[in-house]
Amino acid sequence: MALELARQRDGQGLSYHLAGSGQEGSGRVGSGRVGSGCVGGGLVVLLHGVGLRLESWTPQIEALAARYQVVAFDLPGHGQSARLTTDAPLLRDYAAVLATSIDALSDGRPVYLAGHSLGALITVEIARRYPQLCFGFCALSAIHERSEEARQAVMARAKALRLAAERGEIADPQPTLQRWFGEAQTPELAQWSAACRAWLTSGDALGYAQAYQTFAREYGPTRAQLADTIQPALFATGALDPNSTPGMSQAAAEACPRGQAAIIAGAAHMVQLTHAEPVTEALIRHIENARLVLGGGDERAYTTTRSDLKGSQS
Repeated sequence: MALELARQRDGQGLSYHLAGSGQEGSGRVGSGRVGSGCVGGGLVVLLHGVGLRLESWTPQIEALAARYQVVAFDLPGHGQSARLTTDAPLLRDYAAVLATSIDALSDGRPVYLAGHSLGALITVEIARRYPQLCFGFCALSAIHERSEEARQAVMARAKALRLAAERGEIADPQPTLQRWFGEAQTPELAQWSAACRAWLTSGDALGYAQAYQTFAREYGPTRAQLADTIQPALFATGALDPNSTPGMSQAAAEACPRGQAAIIAGAAHMVQLTHAEPVTEALIRHIENARLVLGGGDERAYTTTRSDLKGSQS
């Protein structure tokens, strides 16, 4: 299991890993149509969750790279990516910087987006605000219209995390790991849990706290926002996830004109690691469906005019 993947950094200070089509490790922003030469066609972009880094998608990177070109980003303030300059960024701020990098890497061709947890919220935000960038998306372990009580609990954790970061302290990751992985630990899952512990405790503490505050403020996309999406959408989560619940994924899928839900039996929050095979299989099925629905198998067929990346204001 590879726990450290090669990276390249773009002009915005975002680091990413490129795999597939004979290119491993890095690709240069603006270097050409990185999504045009891979088996099956299309560029797949992966966005991780809060406190993590792009390696949290390792099983999917390895499997998807056999069929597609894959780009996995470190979110701002995570891994080797610079944090955002604003002190209290909104979800749309993360979406804007990532949309600019994705647009440069894809050379103006729409991509398939998949995000986990906070990455799922950013994925939906990009799909809504920059529909020309995205021909389909998967929101994995996403919240949707969470309750005020649940939101306040996350806000309390975000405040404690920020205070610890400002004091130069490292917050205890054990409660988080417990929510993510549960009790069952195979040797492989123990290794992933240890990796997550290292990422949570050795990264940019202020970048982590900044992103967690952004996540904590969110209720998740509304039904009205999801109703405006035009792409095939997959909302998937673990059956045992107490925060990104199956009911949330099912309701979000129902709100989308082209929505589907997938509930992974026996899985909690870190479903892409604990149940990598069913997650990867669901992704491949949905990517292929999205390409057929919106482009007859050719993503160029539904590229829209790209005058700028200001995006939707809603």
